[in-house]
Amino acid sequence: MAVAITSSTDNSRESGPAAPVAGVRRLALRPLVARAAQALLRWLWLAVIPALLAGVASRYLVPRAADPAGAGLASAVAKLAIERPVELAVALFVALAALSSYWRFYLPGGRFLAKLPLEVAASAPRAALAELESAARVERLLAKPVERASAELREGLLQEVERLRAGLRAGNAAAATSASNVLSAAFRPQLRTRQVVQAGLFVASMALALFGAHVIRANWLLYRVLSSSMLPAFQVDDVLIGSRSPQGLALPPFIPLKAGALPRRGDVIVFHDTTGSGPEYLIKRVVGLPGDEIIMHSGRAFINRWLVPDCDAGAYANLLPGAGYVSGRLAVEFLDGAAYLTVHTALRKQWKPYVVQPGEVFVLGDNRNSSIDSRTWQDHGGSGVPVSEIVARVDRSLVHSSRTGQAVWDTLLQPTRQLNLNLDGLNASNLESGIRRCLAKRPQQTTPPALDASLPEPAVYPSPASITVE
Repeated sequence: MAVAITSSTDNSRESGPAAPVAGVRRLALRPLVARAAQALLRWLWLAVIPALLAGVASRYLVPRAADPAGAGLASAVAKLAIERPVELAVALFVALAALSSYWRFYLPGGRFLAKLPLEVAASAPRAALAELESAARVERLLAKPVERASAELREGLLQEVERLRAGLRAGNAAAATSASNVLSAAFRPQLRTRQVVQAGLFVASMALALFGAHVIRANWLLYRVLSSSMLPAFQVDDVLIGSRSPQGLALPPFIPLKAGALPRRGDVIVFHDTTGSGPEYLIKRVVGLPGDEIIMHSGRAFINRWLVPDCDAGAYANLLPGAGYVSGRLAVEFLDGAAYLTVHTALRKQWKPYVVQPGEVFVLGDNRNSSIDSRTWQDHGGSGVPVSEIVARVDRSLVHSSRTGQAVWDTLLQPTRQLNLNLDGLNASNLESGIRRCLAKRPQQTTPPALDASLPEPAVYPSPASITVE
């Protein structure tokens, strides 16, 4: 019994100090948790929410139906959204972040956005928070200069510091501001130096951000699809990411963008519209390179009198935003190692042969009978896109747009070479089965031969309804 009692007494004596130590640890953690919570709240209201609102405004509030070539504010904003979507989104973010910062103390939980002790922010009147925050900033900046002041000045300055701190603790904006004004007058040169340093850091950070934005713009392009000419891969209002520098990262002005790079057959490109009849930028797929002879019939391409192989995947139908409707035959086309989807209708039309000139490419829309492209330009005589007018090569999808206009993120950063139907709820099982069947019998030759002028032009053109790959 004695042994047991002694052991229990010793354990109690040894564990006695544990409670105060744990309490001290909890008290020490509270300021850290409070500061972390304040930082998280500040980040939420001044960065995350403005960014989300800017994205929503860019997506749903910016005019889209206005004619970009027309006059008026709506047309100007629509054109800006098409040609400069990143800059517009950034401008909206900056404006919303500035508004959020200006009215921050009146937002839900906004009093805790003030850089003040938690108990002061919780109890002080909202109208006094700005003055108290300014006084607290002076106290933080002048803490060390006061300690290094001469002996005859230090005592008076320390009294003002204590008066400022007392005003902050009491939430008395008048007393804290009065003391901070005295301290600011005594250390005006030091404050001016610190303000210059802070302004310099701000300017440097803004310059770095602008340089980063310039690098991003020099290397990548955000493009919003404006028509159904690239169905089935891209719907109207889909947002795509294009690479401006396929040769590698450009860092202007140190590493300039290499212009004039020749794309590959099968690439999707964004380019300047040189016809002047539509928006500034168009999106199409490259089919022909310089020197290729292109003969088009019923949406099918002959390159150097060689039929581009394709495979019928089944009947295709899709509803467009509004009351539009697209139907036809879905085909998987194979060109230069790439496989992509095209839509064909029963329209039978033959275009004149066209030889792609040096420094240009021949482009087509994937929705073959609903696309204005190289076949129809120059009064249906055919025309290429100058390589110098190519803005970017589309690599990935950012946002897919449903028929109702809702943003769908299931294709976020997905490579555009994937064969997506994007039918938004329609039964696509038969088409998906047909696509798998076509891919299973991918042809061995997908690169066109060199032009042999001794071969006759194709005299018999296959019907779109009998597309097949042997």
